[in-house]
Amino acid sequence: MGAAASARLRRLPEQELHQPSKQYTSKGVQLSQLHQPSNQYTQKGVQLSQLHQPSKQYTQKEVQLSQLHQQSNQYTQKGVQLSQLHQPSNHYTFSPMKWIVITSPDFVSGEALFIDRLFGHGLDLLHLRKPGSTIEACRELLRQIPERWHSRIVLHDHFPLTGEFHLHGVHLNRRCPHAPDGYSGSISSSCHSLEEVAKKKTTSDYVFLSPIFNSISKAGYEAAFSTAALQHAAEEGIIDAKVYALGGVSKEHIAQLKELSFGGAAFLGDVWRRMDDPNVDVYLDELRNLLS
Repeated sequence: MGAAASARLRRLPEQELHQPSKQYTSKGVQLSQLHQPSNQYTQKGVQLSQLHQPSKQYTQKEVQLSQLHQQSNQYTQKGVQLSQLHQPSNHYTFSPMKWIVITSPDFVSGEALFIDRLFGHGLDLLHLRKPGSTIEACRELLRQIPERWHSRIVLHDHFPLTGEFHLHGVHLNRRCPHAPDGYSGSISSSCHSLEEVAKKKTTSDYVFLSPIFNSISKAGYEAAFSTAALQHAAEEGIIDAKVYALGGVSKEHIAQLKELSFGGAAFLGDVWRRMDDPNVDVYLDELRNLLS
């Protein structure tokens, strides 16, 4: 064997020594290839995230669009409000009417209990009217009425009782035309003409105008005003929220009274004749709802 061949034999082990390193390197390549799918997934994840980015853009656009629609809705709502302002003047809206009940002129059995019942159904004010009665008889009736209702009771007679029981007010009439000196509570008045209404409204919290319809409790006491006269008074502002209708008022009249601009309705005969009616509670609820 020549010197050249011997040299090749000596170099061969040295090369083989380097081959394992190459194998390890190739294995490293294989291992890196094993990690490539993960990288691919990562790349795919990036691609997927990129796919989701347009979705986010669309979402943002949808938010912007929804905001535009919200603003449009706001403008629409404002437009509706403005259009409501421009509705024709013949579109009527009625304010709630005050519900007044005047007591029977005579004392009746169970009266205090029935008054409590009236207030329980939403009565606004009770007018205690007992012409010819003694102050002691009226005092006794007030004692029987639960104290929680005293601030909603108005006297037609015996005005000193207003301070004693802390009542709502006094009602001026032909028997008692003047309020007590220094009195600062509510003052109402009776009127039997439109001229009286125009005059007394300026010095009263509210006034009664009567008779509007034929009386239920007083025979022969008939309506004193035509519908045309009442309509004209309403147009002139004589009849307004401070004027309450009295005389023959019943449930069937409430819609008409609202159209005539009365601010309240005072009931007498139509309520007291139902005192023993088993369906009186239904009737009282109907009154309250119709006046509201």
